[in-house]
Amino acid sequence: MKPTYLSLCFALLASAALASPRSGVEYRVQQGRDAATKLDWEVRYVELTGGDPAIMAKVNEALRRGAFEPKRSFQELLEEDPGETDMPGVNGVYVDTVVGVATDELLSVSYSISTYFAGAAHPNTALGSATYDLRTGERVSPDAFFRADKKGEVLQPIHDALTREWGGYLSDDAFAGRPTVADLGEVVVEPEGMTFLWGHYGLDAPYAAGPIVATLTWAELGDAVDREGILRSAIALDPAQPRVDLALGDDEGEDPDAPVTLDNPSELYLMGLQDQLQLVFAGLTVEERLALLRSDAWRSQETSEAFLGALDELELRGLAQKVRATRETLRGHYAAEAYAGLEAMEFMSMASELDYALAVIMSGRVVTSGNDLLVRSEPSPDGAWGRPIARLRNGAVVGVVSVAGDGLFHHVMLPDGTFGRVHKSYLLLETPVVDDQGRVYRQASDGSPVFGTAQGPALIAKDGPGHADAQLEALLALVGKDGMSPPVNLVGIQRQIGFRPAWLAVVEFTDLSTLPDADQLGEGRPDTDGLTQKLPE
Repeated sequence: MKPTYLSLCFALLASAALASPRSGVEYRVQQGRDAATKLDWEVRYVELTGGDPAIMAKVNEALRRGAFEPKRSFQELLEEDPGETDMPGVNGVYVDTVVGVATDELLSVSYSISTYFAGAAHPNTALGSATYDLRTGERVSPDAFFRADKKGEVLQPIHDALTREWGGYLSDDAFAGRPTVADLGEVVVEPEGMTFLWGHYGLDAPYAAGPIVATLTWAELGDAVDREGILRSAIALDPAQPRVDLALGDDEGEDPDAPVTLDNPSELYLMGLQDQLQLVFAGLTVEERLALLRSDAWRSQETSEAFLGALDELELRGLAQKVRATRETLRGHYAAEAYAGLEAMEFMSMASELDYALAVIMSGRVVTSGNDLLVRSEPSPDGAWGRPIARLRNGAVVGVVSVAGDGLFHHVMLPDGTFGRVHKSYLLLETPVVDDQGRVYRQASDGSPVFGTAQGPALIAKDGPGHADAQLEALLALVGKDGMSPPVNLVGIQRQIGFRPAWLAVVEFTDLSTLPDADQLGEGRPDTDGLTQKLPE
């Protein structure tokens, strides 16, 4: 599979593999908060070590200046116009610098800049790049990468790559005649080839397409590249060249990475099935969680086929299909006798993993302007926020295994099993609310409705403020002149993002006012803390 910018841009390349012993690249992180503008900021930049001191100092100053410029500009903007400073939360700017290639002759980096206004629906993201000739310390224009008479030859391969990646977002006339030679302004040099950056709305693409990028390998770039010029040391890097990994330890002849084998293939199959299903169930949407929590049908089965049939009947056919596909893929690695006659054991594996996911993992949905959200590693001992290890598309659903609390980062589990952290301002937590009894209250201050107590969570239309919501309107119609409804039984979705208070979206409700003991009901908040309390610290 040809590497893409999204998979390569934030893979922090080991400098030992990309630079000679005379020079290296080290990452630096600075962060802080400006009280006057309520600005939280973090800037990640790189520094060159070794080599000619004068040249290194010149390039390092340029790298630092380029990384800090977005923070400086955003802070100046806030000083001129602080916006709605009484909104909860803080403003934010986060800048990441990522090395493409670093040789003795060339350094190429990309920038990802995310800015967030407190109270805004999402952050804004921009992309940039810079390449330096380490023999002189001068910045290199992308025009120096191409032969003057051949530059136009890369336009069609780039257009083809963009169409393959973003074809589903394009209208009939989108990208017509694009890109042009003039569009090739932001370019990152990488071991595999070159990545062309346009960012959000790039090449007149629609908002929903997100940041527009395209990566071409050296082979795809062909003769258009000036292979004898500044790129010669980068082209010499062959990422396909075999590498020797030396095992740690003193025991010669033992391979620490050798696969573990079991005498019982059936046991190995069941262990693998549970591992794979953990990834499937960690990414349950809140709608799937709500359907599963409202029904016990899937728990009462005795075989895996009956379990999958129960999911189908709950109209969770997409989830059932994922489970079936996972099972079939795993079975392809074993002889039939390894999994024959294991339907009861398969059901136990499926049900136990699903129960665990419902009890311990929450649903998180990426909410950005259509750009990608950085996933970070654990922070380093020196207090840095952790390096970028992955990116999530806008709208992606991930499993939240630990909420941020008073901190800034939720711990998440990605579909490939990677664990990381994402900033709470960009991840919408969604929790099913099943059969909670309470009353609706109208706030005396502004008439807004809340549920459970007079200080309970706000009731908001399922699709957001200003959208039509028949269920919510029917529920609010029960509120009397005293500003309080009779007790109701509510099914809904609790949502929360960043530093904002949680709110509720109504799925359905039942009027309980006809019950004999109705006056005893409706004074408690929705019991949504149960799941949260089970999350690991």
